[in-house]
Amino acid sequence: MKKILFILLTFFSVSAFSQKHITAYIELRAAPNIFGNMILENIRMPSGAARVDSLIDYNSIKSLSKYSDLILVLNKLSGQGWELVSVTSVSANKDAINASPFILYYLKHEYKIE
Repeated sequence: MKKILFILLTFFSVSAFSQKHITAYIELRAAPNIFGNMILENIRMPSGAARVDSLIDYNSIKSLSKYSDLILVLNKLSGQGWELVSVTSVSANKDAINASPFILYYLKHEYKIE
C-alpha cells in the first residue's frame, strides 16, 4: 500500500512541475480622429508568426475590433486574460517626417502548457 501511495504522489508531483508558462504578446494600433476619439486599426497576425503566435486566437480578437470604443476593446481583452504592458505614442517615421500619429498598445497573455 505504501508503494502505491508513493508512486501516485510521485506521479502527481512530477505532472505539477512539468507545466510550462509561455507568454504571448499582441500589438494594437489606434489613431485619433478629428474629434479626438481613438479609432482602432484592424488587428492582424504578424507575418513571421512564431510558435507562440499560433496559441493566440486571432479570430476572437479580430471580432473585438468592430467596437468603436478602444477602452471597451481593452476591457474585453482584459476579460480574456490579456494584460496591458505598455503604451507608446508614435508621431514621426524613421526619416523624422511627420506622419499621422498613432498609439501602440502592447498586451501580453500567459499560457500554461501541460
